[in-house]
Amino acid sequence: MFSRKLALALGAVATAGALAGAAAWPAFAHHAASLMFSPDREVVLTGTVKEFYYRNPHSSIQILVSHDGRNVEWRIVTESPNELKKSGIDETSLQPGEHVTVRARPAKTGGSSAWLLDVRKADGTVLSVDD
Repeated sequence: MFSRKLALALGAVATAGALAGAAAWPAFAHHAASLMFSPDREVVLTGTVKEFYYRNPHSSIQILVSHDGRNVEWRIVTESPNELKKSGIDETSLQPGEHVTVRARPAKTGGSSAWLLDVRKADGTVLSVDD
């Protein structure tokens, strides 16, 4: 038979393990960009900025890319506003209608989604969070 002390100790260990696992899950889910985007592939997209969403947890750029006579909308995911700000990128850095060329890591599942490497604006300015 289990003693009351042993039962309480096992209960405490199980509770602590469950809480630690629950606390770790958001960090794992949030930092899973390498699970969603191909680390060994790169796409170069030239198009027009539709919208620049400067918000947490990840900012994103919606760009319209001409393909076979029609516009394809791409969602380019990037860092948080805090990380972008450290690199000199703010909410006014990209405006709707701007012509840009984007280098990005495409989604592993295909489609029109990618992780930003850098953006080259029409005036030659390059926006990047990499040093």
